[in-house]
Amino acid sequence: MIRTARTRLQQYASRIAILRNLVAYKETGLVGLPLEMLIEIMKQLEWNDVLRLRQVRSIFIAETSQKLTYCDKTCKLLCEASKARPIWLCLFKKYSESTSPERFLLDKSIHKYPSGELESFVLGWKAAEVGWCVDGRVPPRERPLRMTDDADRMHLVRGGRWLLATTLHGTVGYYDLEAPESAGRQLIPNPFEEGSHVTLFMSLDMDLAAEDLPEDSSLAFNLGLLFLRHPDYNPEIVNPMNTFQQCIQVWRVTFQEDEDGEGLNARCLSAFTEEAIATTLGFTLSGAQVAYSLRFYLNQGTSCTVVVDWALANGSQMDHPRRYISHAGGVKLAFLPRHRLFIAEDPYLGIYDLLAGQLSTERPSRHAFPCQMPIWSTEVLAFNSKAISQPFFTQDSTRLVLRDPSGIRGLIVPNTDFGEDAESLPQVVSLLFHEDHRNRNPHALGYHCAVSFDLNEAILFRYRWPGENASKIWFTILSIFRLLKFFCVPMLSASRTLVKQYALRIPILSNLVGIKPTGLVALPLEILIEIMKGLEWDDVLRTCKYLCEVSKARPVWQSLFVKYSRSISPPQPFHPDRPIQNYSSRELETVVLRWKAAEVGWMMDGRVPLRERPLFMEGEFTGECMHLVRGGRWLLVVAPNGSVEYYDLDVSQPIPHSLIPPPFEEHARVHAFMSVDMNPMLDGNEDGQNLTFHLGLCLQRFRDLDPETLERVSPSRQNIQIWRVAFRDKEGSSIEGLFANCLSSFPEESIADTEAFDLRGRYVTYSAQFYRGVGVACSVVVDWSSANGTNMAYKRKYLSGAQGVKLSLLPGDRLFTSNSESMRLYDLLSAPESVRPPSQHEFPHERPVWNTELRALESDFVSGPFFIHDSSRFVMMDERGIRGLIIPDADFTDSEGGPTMLLLLKHENSKSQHPHVFGYHRGMGVYLDDIILPQYLWPDEQGKEGIAHAILSPSPHSVRVICMDEYSGRAAITLSNFKDHCIIDFPIVSGAH
Repeated sequence: MIRTARTRLQQYASRIAILRNLVAYKETGLVGLPLEMLIEIMKQLEWNDVLRLRQVRSIFIAETSQKLTYCDKTCKLLCEASKARPIWLCLFKKYSESTSPERFLLDKSIHKYPSGELESFVLGWKAAEVGWCVDGRVPPRERPLRMTDDADRMHLVRGGRWLLATTLHGTVGYYDLEAPESAGRQLIPNPFEEGSHVTLFMSLDMDLAAEDLPEDSSLAFNLGLLFLRHPDYNPEIVNPMNTFQQCIQVWRVTFQEDEDGEGLNARCLSAFTEEAIATTLGFTLSGAQVAYSLRFYLNQGTSCTVVVDWALANGSQMDHPRRYISHAGGVKLAFLPRHRLFIAEDPYLGIYDLLAGQLSTERPSRHAFPCQMPIWSTEVLAFNSKAISQPFFTQDSTRLVLRDPSGIRGLIVPNTDFGEDAESLPQVVSLLFHEDHRNRNPHALGYHCAVSFDLNEAILFRYRWPGENASKIWFTILSIFRLLKFFCVPMLSASRTLVKQYALRIPILSNLVGIKPTGLVALPLEILIEIMKGLEWDDVLRTCKYLCEVSKARPVWQSLFVKYSRSISPPQPFHPDRPIQNYSSRELETVVLRWKAAEVGWMMDGRVPLRERPLFMEGEFTGECMHLVRGGRWLLVVAPNGSVEYYDLDVSQPIPHSLIPPPFEEHARVHAFMSVDMNPMLDGNEDGQNLTFHLGLCLQRFRDLDPETLERVSPSRQNIQIWRVAFRDKEGSSIEGLFANCLSSFPEESIADTEAFDLRGRYVTYSAQFYRGVGVACSVVVDWSSANGTNMAYKRKYLSGAQGVKLSLLPGDRLFTSNSESMRLYDLLSAPESVRPPSQHEFPHERPVWNTELRALESDFVSGPFFIHDSSRFVMMDERGIRGLIIPDADFTDSEGGPTMLLLLKHENSKSQHPHVFGYHRGMGVYLDDIILPQYLWPDEQGKEGIAHAILSPSPHSVRVICMDEYSGRAAITLSNFKDHCIIDFPIVSGAH
């Protein structure tokens, strides 16, 4: 990629040098060539180079009687040459041939178009190409479209100028969208009485036979119409005054020029009646045939599709021949080559052989319906049968585009006979992965582009077919439109999109004319992006107005995201909610700038400005009941009744969302411990898509206080649960969020007070003080994957004496414990195992494999473990400062290779007793209104270390609990009353979207 960009940069620099050195001396340079030769040269250029030549400055010396004057003006010769018709005719043919497979249809012979109109065509195509590929770069041009109140169905003719619209009274009109104020004109009248209520189906055949459409002819296409007249009712009479009537018409529509200006004219080719005895689902026209699908609700919902040769049926009174495709009816019908018919009926796509259908002159009401099987069919779950494109005819296949919840798909139907091998059968391919609930909203799908609308939001898609350039894949929110009606019908053609009541168009790129062909701004977009991918984040933000748009390109911020995430020492700093390719440029920029804001905040020597906002929770919460998921977005909280809620901290006002229901009665008093495993063993189900982690809960339900002593009694019930939590996007839900599935739930004896709890992989562990006269301290380890159920006779490993307020399961079957006196390491393989519950088990003392004592160790503030390289690491604080503990994963002896204690940051002070939390490189502590922000380094690391300070808003309560994510710089703080909470983070660096 870099080599290709460098080559293109050199070629482009040579071209710019030529343009820059042009002078007005007619004896030298391009301006000295004859006009005919200039035109031939310009015919080999791209459209944007032609526009740049139009702006080349001419420098010359003008001699007057007084002095010599340097003059600088636009070169008139090159400006005139750039407007020559042969240049834009050449570009028109070049680009129109590249718009495969759709052929661009002109209103009149190409020889009748002047240079200016051909230039408008080319710039319109390029405006659409840029508008569909650049996020927010080209805002659409929007203007109201005056339509009658009875307007119903619409179709935008290929080319984007002519809009056909039907009415509820059975007429067809058209609008000229090139006119400044387009007023509707009637094209086809109502075939029934005036004022009738008519449902009208419309289908266009734009690809007429070659003999019907000579090369130099005007615009012409066939228009098929199916009219269904509804009965009229008299309010004083119960029965209808007449019955349903149905007729089909085929019209030839052509472009015309007369004294009234340019417009369309229609001539009827065929008209015949049909029975109106069933509900019409779909209608299509192609060549000499029309097809419509019916559903007979009085016949157990039987459906069929009827195919008629409209030329033979002209003037018929329902006695014309019909071909029936029985038990096949859908909203979308399409004729395919080799006498095939495509039918879509949710959730099935089917292709039928027309020649196998029964040919009969009997009406549908008199025809028997034996079942006809498709020659090919497939099931596509939850696709939108109304959001299927017209067929696109390529050299060797016919293709359709459809929308389902997972994105945009393409159906490729070979134009050959279907065989046994997969290559000869139709294939459904994924064109663009974009999970979205909007697939039920209006869509318009083209061969490479699509548009959808959701309330007042328009979304543009651009995708590629297999074997095409991958750079065509894109989707972006176009704009926020002010719609008069929430119901809209999008139609798609070239650079214009039509919405009911509004016409929207991407503006022609006339603004590119003024770009000077010098400096960075003259470089192609892809080269600018490659250059910016090598910059730092702050250099990307420091751009001029033109480069500002380039600085928002997604590849720039994806490159920075990958660069910074790899440069950060383990552990993984960020767990994306969804695959990184599904993040927009804005979201990637926000993540990068949040990282850098935290990095800058922890390195500032003075007072660090913080953003502080309240977090409203109901009930009281302890430190064991809160966890900030790595990444800083999701805050998990265990409520007093044992249920789990989560908060989305990326929104301005976080609110609680239910994640896990209460384990006991709704108003039970529950003491809970929570542990999160961000790298769970997923048993082969890890698909690398959305954020997923395991959540462990140790839940104790207590009885009421002892009425005599007012002391808490032993728990009445205890339960351990393991849940798999995953990210849920907006598909099928109104908001993004988390959901949980229970993996294991099992009871435990309620004869002890739990002090600590931890989850890692398939194991959970908890330390407890058992009531047997003199308390017995013990840690219990359980394989939760085999303990699921209501029976307490599951295997447990007992580690007597392994007590601590901090427990951590480590690699190599080890257990780490810490308390205010010491830190210890136990070997789980040597621990006794039993299916007996704690009340029936003897507790022989288990010796640790490693033990150390520390004075004044704050065991409540031991953070970790962090799994780095071949070791497990912890961070803690004592009276001398911040220490790090490195425990190797390999076996060690008492004399060598054992755990190592390091002093990471010397920080002697009297505030170590106050709440602190530590990450791998950064920590946070709170003392009154002073927020302490230490930053430290491990051996063989380079960087800045020290302590910064920030100010917290004064409060009558001191801080009790801190949950922090060091890389996003976000923390959740709970005050000592356990009722007041707030969220603090660093303001994102200015310059974001």
